[in-house]
This record gives sequence, structure tokens and C-alpha cells, in this order.
Amino acid sequence: MGETELPEEQKLALQFSKAATILLSDWPPPEIKTLDALLFHARAAGDEDGLFELAAELTDGTPARVWWVAINGSDDRRFGGIKPGEAWPGHDNYAFRLKSAGVNRVRSSQWALHTREENSAFLELAIEQDWRVVAVLCQPHQAVRTMLGMVQAMAQRNHWLRVYVITPRSTSWEKEVFGRQGRVLEPRRDHIDDEFGAVLRYLDSGELGTFEELFEYLLRRERIPWAA
Repeated sequence: MGETELPEEQKLALQFSKAATILLSDWPPPEIKTLDALLFHARAAGDEDGLFELAAELTDGTPARVWWVAINGSDDRRFGGIKPGEAWPGHDNYAFRLKSAGVNRVRSSQWALHTREENSAFLELAIEQDWRVVAVLCQPHQAVRTMLGMVQAMAQRNHWLRVYVITPRSTSWEKEVFGRQGRVLEPRRDHIDDEFGAVLRYLDSGELGTFEELFEYLLRRERIPWAA
């Protein structure tokens, strides 16, 4: 049975699986010696393990593999909320932890209260800084939703970057972490179900780019100019 003959939800599940498989081996190619920036998406407290260490590793050395690290400029409140610390540790916490890890080249985006807003905020920062080749830094199970949002943001702005995906090489899937917006404490592997459900909802509401748009972007990405 071909993909077009599958029921719609099964077709979307297959597309999700295809996208995840591709994006989890999406480090930049060897010819790109240095990335302009890492786009470090905010994570709920406890779900950032491996990310600060990876940012430090990639900005170390001469020449550095990554020049800047971009972080969300917002505080730690939840989307639609007012209580501090509900969603994530916040901008100042991330900036301090990056500096403590040895990362000194940090740029802050405008406020963004969820991942799709972060996509647009990071894109605006990239335009302002003339960044042309970047990578999103996230946990493996968040890669698909993050990239679907980034492709939509670039399409809406009609400004295209080369965007890759960098995730930790090793992840503890049994560790209990909070999920999106700091809600639901459960083993990280169970958040994969939540990510798939969120992608379905946001595709239906038009808040993400489609899988077809993502795959088309990946096919032409290497033709996007990245050096002056």
C-alpha cells in the first residue's frame, strides 16, 4: 500500500516518522565549517540536559564550529500565564548557564512564549544579524515540530536560511521531565506521543508548515546561498 492510499492519520504518522528520521541525522555538511548561530529553543526545567554542554562544545575551538548562540528573550512565564517559572527557567537563567559553560557569544531574540513564536523571533534576529546558515538546538523529540514551524516562518517572511538540526548525541528517555509549557511530568519517551498529537493539532489549525513544505525545503536547502 502506497502512502497516498493510507488513511489520513496513518499518512501523517508515516510523514512524522520520515521527518524525524531525516532530521535526527541533519548535522551540517562538512563543507560548512562554521555556523552563524545556534537557535537554542527554550525547554522546560529539567529537559535541557545535554543542550548547554553541546552549545559550549560547538562554540569552542579555533575556528569555532558555531559563532553565536541565540536564546529566547522572554522571561519564564507560561503562554497565557503570569506565574514565574511555569514554562521554562527564563532568559537570564539561560544566559548565565551558557556563560558558566564558557559560551560568551550570546544574542537574545524578541519575546516568544511558545516554539512557533520562537521560530519567528529567531528568524527576525537572523535577518538583523545577517545570519545565513544556522542550526536549531533542541531535544530529539522536538525536532519535527520545531522545523515545521521554522519552514512556515521563513515562507511567511519570504526569507530563507540554511537551517539544520542539532540534537544531543545521547538522550535519557526514561528521565522524567516536564513537557511543553512546563506541563505534564512523565518519562521523556512519553512526550513523543504528545509531540505527535501537537503536530497534528497545529497542522489542522494552520500554525505549522506542512510535511510536504518541509520535505521540499530540505530538497532545495543546499541551493540557498550561505556565504557572502
